[in-house]
Amino acid sequence: MLRLIINAPYDTRCNDGISLYLRRVATELARLSPVTVLTPYADTISADCRIVTIPRWSTSRTGGLVWTAGILPFRGIEGDVLLSITPVTPPIAGMPTISIVHDLTPLVLAATFSAGTKLALWASLRTLRYATAVVAVSENTKRDLVRMRIVPEERISVVYEGPGVEPRSSAGGFGAGYSPFLLYVGGYGQNKNVSRLLEAFARLRTGGHTKLVMVGWGTPSLLARTISTVQRYRLTDRVVLLSNDLSNADLSALYQRCQMVVYPSLYEGFGLPVLEALAHGAPVACSDSSSLPEVAGDSALYFNPRSAEDMARQMQRLVDTPGLRKELGCRGKIRAESFRWQLTAQRLHEIACDAVKKANLEVRCRPIT
Repeated sequence: MLRLIINAPYDTRCNDGISLYLRRVATELARLSPVTVLTPYADTISADCRIVTIPRWSTSRTGGLVWTAGILPFRGIEGDVLLSITPVTPPIAGMPTISIVHDLTPLVLAATFSAGTKLALWASLRTLRYATAVVAVSENTKRDLVRMRIVPEERISVVYEGPGVEPRSSAGGFGAGYSPFLLYVGGYGQNKNVSRLLEAFARLRTGGHTKLVMVGWGTPSLLARTISTVQRYRLTDRVVLLSNDLSNADLSALYQRCQMVVYPSLYEGFGLPVLEALAHGAPVACSDSSSLPEVAGDSALYFNPRSAEDMARQMQRLVDTPGLRKELGCRGKIRAESFRWQLTAQRLHEIACDAVKKANLEVRCRPIT
């Protein structure tokens, strides 16, 4: 039976996209094959896996590169395939390797990131030449890899994600006191475009009763800048800032109670909050850029993320049209059925089996039932 090693030099204490990806993929892959997870924070992985604790300094971009390319190959960890959840591949692994690319944000939006961040990502991406297979989480990410001449198209497989938070049958009472409200879930970095979201929200005609609930994360300076923007638009009484340490049940309740989910990001490799909104039947207004139309399809209203006026126009349409909200919510639930973690794990398992076959190793792959 195929033995998988998941290399995860990442701060999995955060509830961001890569951490959620690791938890859900590890859980589903463990149903198909024995899985060993290499992680700095063993207590964040609840899947039925063998856990090997690695140094915590590996959580930085540079640290992850040093660990994966320079130390991991000499640790003698037994397995058949190495799956890296970040785009770093050891030059010598002793087994087939698969690396996952979630996004190229620092390179696509270069002006908003430091030279160090861009250099570390570029150095990581250069190691993909050693990978047996490269997985992109969207066609958009694949196109970016090809366009930047990082990986040839024929070496890239697209494997979609599932929702990080799935609907709960009983939402509970969380968020009831905020109604009516719009919901944003995501970071506070410049690429997330929250300043234009706040400007657009300030333009809405709602009689002053509707709130904007923001479930976000970022450095103290990014949070301070967001608070300053809230104050500049005189929205202190109408914007609720929540940290991303909410339980899944509470976040699910917010998705189910909101009038709409607004996602104004300038660039996404995939866009988990949009998929989560669809799965919950929440109407979505989001950017017309990068991977977001690929995920939402005909289940969202789209706006130009660089225009607060256009953003406000589409948000206003949803506020004013209950029938449209209902229609988009129904479409979203149907579309979300195509994005499930079981499918993600099945496809990764197939790619791993193919990688082993290419390496002329004999392994019996467990069938998917």
